[in-house]
Amino acid sequence: MAYFTREKLIQLAAARSARSTSVREAQRAAADNVYLVEHVIKRALPLAREEAREFADTFGEPMPYHLRRSLEAEIDMWERLETGLTTLAHTQVTEHVLDAYTTRVRSYLACHADLLRMEEEMVTSCLVQHYEHQHETILTNAAAYDITNI
Repeated sequence: MAYFTREKLIQLAAARSARSTSVREAQRAAADNVYLVEHVIKRALPLAREEAREFADTFGEPMPYHLRRSLEAEIDMWERLETGLTTLAHTQVTEHVLDAYTTRVRSYLACHADLLRMEEEMVTSCLVQHYEHQHETILTNAAAYDITNI
């Protein structure tokens, strides 16, 4: 019997799609009240942390380097956002500072959404260098928002 991966790739894409939905939820939450984003992170971060193991269990081999690197960047983005929100929760800020921080969080989350869209494509594409270039561009853009500093 031949071993085909289409169904397994669909399952992997569904898990990533769930995390993309989490990013959109975080964007909506940030628009209402940036403090609510932390609840979304609590759901999405464990899913991202499990993906490399699930990939290996599903396909019987480790995740390809460029895909793993992107997943690690996704996890790092969730963790940075969590750190920034924790700092915010323990800092007294003016309304102006809070508004400016919220704007940065929303822009950062747009970069995060781009990263997840790229990951969704990577799973079914043979391109590597293209996605490595996109990966660097997205992370450079995200770093500009410096969300760990209030």
